[in-house]
Amino acid sequence: MWQDIRIPFAFRIDTGEMVSIDEVARGLACNCKCPSCGGRLVAKKADVNAHHFAHHTASKEACQYAFYTSIRLMLLSRLNDITLLNTPAFEILFEGVNHLVSAPHTDIKVYRTSQECQQLAPTALYALQGRNDYRLGLDFPAANESPQDKPYWLDDYTCTNPKTGILSVVYSTFAEHLFRKDRPDDMDTTSWMFHILSSNPKCLHWQYHPAAERVRIRLQHEAKERVRVRAEQRAREEERLRLWAEEEARKEVERRARRECEQRVAQERQQKREAVLRLSRQQQDEEEQRLMVERKQRNDAIWERMENKRKEAIERRRLDESAIQRAIDQLVTGLQTAHSVTGLVEEGPKVCKYCFLESEALSLHGYCYREQCVGARERARRFGKYFPD
Repeated sequence: MWQDIRIPFAFRIDTGEMVSIDEVARGLACNCKCPSCGGRLVAKKADVNAHHFAHHTASKEACQYAFYTSIRLMLLSRLNDITLLNTPAFEILFEGVNHLVSAPHTDIKVYRTSQECQQLAPTALYALQGRNDYRLGLDFPAANESPQDKPYWLDDYTCTNPKTGILSVVYSTFAEHLFRKDRPDDMDTTSWMFHILSSNPKCLHWQYHPAAERVRIRLQHEAKERVRVRAEQRAREEERLRLWAEEEARKEVERRARRECEQRVAQERQQKREAVLRLSRQQQDEEEQRLMVERKQRNDAIWERMENKRKEAIERRRLDESAIQRAIDQLVTGLQTAHSVTGLVEEGPKVCKYCFLESEALSLHGYCYREQCVGARERARRFGKYFPD
């Protein structure tokens, strides 16, 4: 509720001066009014809570900026008492990335200096002890304005005063610390306010930093340098790729020629192997043909000999049969004895009817008793041929 807002400073109704809660009497005897809405204030100085002003119940108007306005007006009334500042860090956004321009600085000793024009300029201008070339300007925005909002006069002023840094006062930081219980007992509210301003960097907000443009120029130069380096790297990479592509094309031509040569050599070797194989097969066929001819000739010669022997054996058998018939005839006629007939039968060579080889003894049907001939007749008998024993 706005009635519960604790106000550290107020206007004295009789004098019109800004006073702190420490300088007035308790209750309505303080004779003070709100610096924001002008409503009657009451000084609360109980032992439980921190001393502060509050709106009297008779004041009906909402006053949400009373604290901010009281801080602002008290600082404006005591500008010469600001001798120590604590500036926050300052960063600029470049290409989507925050870059540090200045780190936080503590215990900056300053003193107020005059400025030629109060319009379109910061509220107060301060010189740095030991640094006469730089200035710090403090801007006190209205209580209902954000300290992050850029003042309308900022660009024109910084163009003519590039070495003057501009900071806006952040009243909300005082609201967080002014009524804390860690304030020393011997320090009044006004001194405590200046202590917060000089020790807490969050009390100020950079609107313009003299080094920002230099850092921005450096970042732009670095960005251009990076672009140039990347362009050179890209050009070198493209040149490398072009040379690599040419080298690969040349190697591909060499590889293709080498493959063609290897294929040609392989084809020639294959043709030679096929020719050798054909010649070998031809020679083998000729050798087999020759062997077959020789085998056929040998077989023909064997069969011819066997046929001749068979014919000779048939002729001998015919002669033997004729001799036997003559012997029989002689036996019948009584010209010879049975002994001479038997002797005639046994005369002449004995030839096997199957193998046509001479043998000392033959079976009744004219076959020899050689083991090979008997086996051959046995095998022929299995295939259906008849050879009587």
